[in-house]
Amino acid sequence: MSLSESKYFRIFGPPGTGKTTRLLNEIDDLVMQGVQPNKIGFFAFTRKAANEAKDRAITRFGLDHEDLVHFRTLHSFCFRHSGINFDQLMSKENWRELSDQTDFNFTWEPGDPDAVENLSTALPDVRTVLGLITMARLKQITIRQAYDNWEEAYKYPWPQILYLWKCYEDYRKSTRSFDFTDMLTVFLEQADQLCPSFHTVFVDEAQDLSRLQWRVVQAIADKSDRVIVAGDDDQAIFRWAGADVDSFLELPGASETLSKSWRVPVAVHALAETIASRISDRYPKTYTPQEGYGKVHYVHSIRSILDDLEEGTWLILAQCAYMLDDAEEEIRTAGLFYEMKNRKSVPEKVLMAIAAWKKLQADKDIDGKEVRAIYSYLHVGNGLARGFKAAAQVEDDDLVTYEDLVRNVGLLADHAEPWHTVLTKMPEAHRVYLRAVENRGENISERPRITLSTIHGAKGGEADNVVLYTDISYASVRESNASQEGDNDLHRTFYVGVTRTKQQLFLMSPQSVKESYLVE
Repeated sequence: MSLSESKYFRIFGPPGTGKTTRLLNEIDDLVMQGVQPNKIGFFAFTRKAANEAKDRAITRFGLDHEDLVHFRTLHSFCFRHSGINFDQLMSKENWRELSDQTDFNFTWEPGDPDAVENLSTALPDVRTVLGLITMARLKQITIRQAYDNWEEAYKYPWPQILYLWKCYEDYRKSTRSFDFTDMLTVFLEQADQLCPSFHTVFVDEAQDLSRLQWRVVQAIADKSDRVIVAGDDDQAIFRWAGADVDSFLELPGASETLSKSWRVPVAVHALAETIASRISDRYPKTYTPQEGYGKVHYVHSIRSILDDLEEGTWLILAQCAYMLDDAEEEIRTAGLFYEMKNRKSVPEKVLMAIAAWKKLQADKDIDGKEVRAIYSYLHVGNGLARGFKAAAQVEDDDLVTYEDLVRNVGLLADHAEPWHTVLTKMPEAHRVYLRAVENRGENISERPRITLSTIHGAKGGEADNVVLYTDISYASVRESNASQEGDNDLHRTFYVGVTRTKQQLFLMSPQSVKESYLVE
């Protein structure tokens, strides 16, 4: 069946099979056929995913950002067409006022529809009361239904949750304020009148959409000639936060499975297929691995592979963040540069100061923000003259040289001296650690080669090598024992984990056999 024979067409993209490239090929065909770019919609749940597709399309087709106005997140699209103004979004002041009124400290979410970078921050924090309320709305279930299945229910009696939920609803109505989820619901109320029409709409990472987001997709589809939906049900690992993979699987129309992975090597592919075969109610699909054979290792500790970590890119993954604490300590002690929770192993301000000092040493200009970063780590009377600590004379956008700073802004430090003897107010722990990192030959101005992450936080990522912890939380054990859905969640999570690697997979022995996932 050709795409034109049905409004909906699904593209199943197993790990590393080039799903984004496949979608861009479709867009290429549309542009060649004379379809105007503003009649093409490309929607993803996160800004990171939407911008990646947008940037690649701009490069590939020679378009401008303004040409691809509908390449954006679903939240951003709905906000744009909902009639909500930015100053109507729940602000910190609103959250404080609501907290004062209810005598309950709400943990609030970002209100900016373009603030969300990845799924780990876009999804509700289901450990919080606000996360529970948001999850109920995304799943399109009652607050009581959400509460009855909430793992944190033991902390809050039902009458308190009901009270807080009603207060939250009443507050937004009385103040005409809107939260992140309101962007979707308000759009849906007016979609018939306000949603633009499209020739073709693309929906990426469809397995991660909630039931509410699927209603948005349906509203957009009603104004579109064709809808191409891409995803992989085997990688649907966000059901706990409202993702509704069944809506993806039950879409009408034809489908295609991308059949060649350019990432997953042979040995890892065989292991991944074993895991995928355990998932019930999955869409059957076959894809071949890349040509490299790869290798699967079984290890007992991070310490045993510290030498291996000195080369290549690495993802060190676990089901829960706390499981990575020991690995982080070992890696830091070894003087390896890494990032965790989307942050580098030392604050960005520290790295900025070091990079800026090296630029001065290379006779390059630096701007005002870089000047202030350096000055914050200089001792007055040694590296800096008294009265110049704030560098108020230099605006953020000003460009200055080392000579300018010596002549006009009180700099005393000799630019021949290395950063660690100049930036003496920098915490000693950072200085010792970063000197060890540089002694290993790492470039601290670049992104670290090593990333520690939960499996959920690394979805969509890849590395030459993956270390995968096989420990699972007690809550996962309980849910797996209680239901088939819980079992499927575990299989999908570890399927995603093993398929992040391009070369080698290191499976870490669990702390407890009873609370572990049997990969093979």
